[in-house]
Amino acid sequence: MKSIAESLQAWLNDWPGKPCPVTLDALNIASGDTYALTVQPLAETTVRTYITCARIIDYRFAVWLRVKALDDTQRANAFGIAESLIEWVKTSEPPFLAGARGPIQLKVDSAPVIAQRQAGSDDLQTVFILTYKQEANYGI
Repeated sequence: MKSIAESLQAWLNDWPGKPCPVTLDALNIASGDTYALTVQPLAETTVRTYITCARIIDYRFAVWLRVKALDDTQRANAFGIAESLIEWVKTSEPPFLAGARGPIQLKVDSAPVIAQRQAGSDDLQTVFILTYKQEANYGI
């Protein structure tokens, strides 16, 4: 069964505005490229548990965008890409989740921020919350 992170990665790779493929790996910019994208699970919180043992869960994750920030124009473009992702998320159906998990909603938790600066690159982080229902699994 696919993990939620793998489902999110596959779903994010359908985003038509992405500048490069979304990975689950470290943010490594390939030679000759300007951008790298990755999805990072952050936390999972049970919001409600039903008498049937089904649960409503908030799954918080970040999408990281690394840009070779050689000048302010490339930094501005990176923010534009992150804002494009937010708009796509707001207008798209939530991702398919394997198993007895059904997505309820996907929302933005924090706007894109520069989370890290290294020599020659900036990392922007945008945090999302995927709310889903986990049906009880009785081994049937």
